[in-house]
Amino acid sequence: MDVNDSHDNIDGEPGQPLATRVNWWLIGLGAGLLTMPVVGLAVTILGMISSFESIATSPTQPRPDELAEGIGASLFYTFAGFSLALIGIVLIVVGVIVRRPVASK
Repeated sequence: MDVNDSHDNIDGEPGQPLATRVNWWLIGLGAGLLTMPVVGLAVTILGMISSFESIATSPTQPRPDELAEGIGASLFYTFAGFSLALIGIVLIVVGVIVRRPVASK
């Protein structure tokens, strides 16, 4: 037995199952957010390359606090990307579970 069997359809006809549709905009937004770890990883790689380039081209011995600052800033974007991906997963699940009614034809 379907959960929707006891509901009226959108036109108010009793006994007819309620026609529903997934929220595609939530799923699309969630899928877009799932790409953010890749963007964060790319920014992290660029930041690490920049930090190691400063080591290689420095005429004096580089200071560890300057290197740690650059590496920490680049790793922040990876963390932000993974945080956004978690929100994306939640949006996809909500988009599939929470369905919106559609008019019957």
